[in-house]
Amino acid sequence: LHPRVRRQRQMCIRDRVMGDTDRTDENKRISDVTERLDADIESLTVMRAIDVNKAYARVTGKLGLRRKRVFGVMHRVAAVLMLPLLAATIYMAVSHNTPEPVINELCTGDGMTGRVELPDGSVVILNAHSTLRYPSEFTASERTVWLDGEAYMQIHKDPAHPMEVMLPGGGKIHVYGTTFNVDAYSGGPGCVATLVEGSIGYSFTDGDGNLREYRLRPEQTLTHNTGDDGVEIVSADISMETAWKDNIIILDNTPLSKILRILEKKYDVRFVVEDETLNDCTFSGGSISLKSLDYILSSLRLSSDIEWAYRYDSGKSHTDEKPEIMISRSKDK
Repeated sequence: LHPRVRRQRQMCIRDRVMGDTDRTDENKRISDVTERLDADIESLTVMRAIDVNKAYARVTGKLGLRRKRVFGVMHRVAAVLMLPLLAATIYMAVSHNTPEPVINELCTGDGMTGRVELPDGSVVILNAHSTLRYPSEFTASERTVWLDGEAYMQIHKDPAHPMEVMLPGGGKIHVYGTTFNVDAYSGGPGCVATLVEGSIGYSFTDGDGNLREYRLRPEQTLTHNTGDDGVEIVSADISMETAWKDNIIILDNTPLSKILRILEKKYDVRFVVEDETLNDCTFSGGSISLKSLDYILSSLRLSSDIEWAYRYDSGKSHTDEKPEIMISRSKDK
């Protein structure tokens, strides 16, 4: 039936039921059902009037347009982000494929000296019982080497990349293109640096945590005592300080204490001076060749009133520590 006809019939039935003043429960139930039917019929009428296909096409068309716009923006953003990502990927690949410099190590033993040329052309001569560690190549930002012992260094000048020599005990030498000698053994009294030519700086952190820095001029010697952080800078005798690299000791009013110190480094022994006044005895007359320890001590005995002898402790193995040599005053002189 036509919706309008259905609605009229429903209204007649409702009027008929509502007109009864003695309405029963059954009448109420019929009235409620009729009202619900009326509402459902109106909803169906509205739904039939809507063209579902056209509405679906309209909504999907709008969504498609929006999706295209979103995808277009995303593509542009992805293209912008891809460039730095690609650059970072290439950088990481290249950096990981670049091998790290190998750390080389040169060590010298009893009575030995060693010579090495660094990657930048600098030359280092090592005294006995010394160790030098250096990279197979220097990076673009720094030149760093590590020394434990004594070395005579001729450093290639490069103002943009000064060299740093790391020493035992936290000391550091800043090299600006120069020739110098440095004596800094582990377990020793400290550092002695002698500048031949050019310019060097020396720095360390003292017991109070303060950074202390010094600058040397040619023909100056800096002595740093790590025991009390004392620093002394005096004029240097270059030939005497660097004679070891020529395998000699220069005797020019040289005190016995200095000679024994040179021999201790050269031959890895320990001297025990029974009479401390002997340390002030001086020697002159040229030089002594560093051939053998016994030869040198015998030469010193002939020109002075000292005696020397090895001391052996039966309770210790000879490999436990350095050999000890007793220095005493001669009873015959």
